[in-house]
Amino acid sequence: MWWGAGLAALLPGFFARWLGIDPDLVILGIDADTFEIDAGRRGGLTELLGRVARSDGDARRQIHDLVAGAGLSGAPLAIRLTADQVLQKDLELPVAVSENLRQVLEFEMERHTPFTAGQVYYGGVVLGPASDADKVQVRLAAVPRETVDHAIDVAQNAGLS
Repeated sequence: MWWGAGLAALLPGFFARWLGIDPDLVILGIDADTFEIDAGRRGGLTELLGRVARSDGDARRQIHDLVAGAGLSGAPLAIRLTADQVLQKDLELPVAVSENLRQVLEFEMERHTPFTAGQVYYGGVVLGPASDADKVQVRLAAVPRETVDHAIDVAQNAGLS
């Protein structure tokens, strides 16, 4: 019911997570110079917790303090990449790809990107019908594994997991 989401928002984060209700999460944005730490709250709201210079020798403690101060210790972590780190391309593919989209994208990767499927983390979503009735519009998103793996290492070195 509509009031259930309102009541769930009143629960402490640890209790909501225990019940399996739309958990709060830590969102770590990483750019060349800074970490941006956001709280992803129930209901889709985000809240900036702070920014920390990556070059700061005390960055790990600062990030830990921001996360703990927001009551998000132990919360799930999401890493936010910048738009220039993600290759996105819209494709027109046969309607039948909807059944096994990931496998089709794996085969199409080298035709549409400078990467093989093994060099990237990738996914796709069907956007809708294409101009040709026998095809669908698909958005492919691919990120070099090196970029994602580096972001994970940075998060772990900052005390997040």
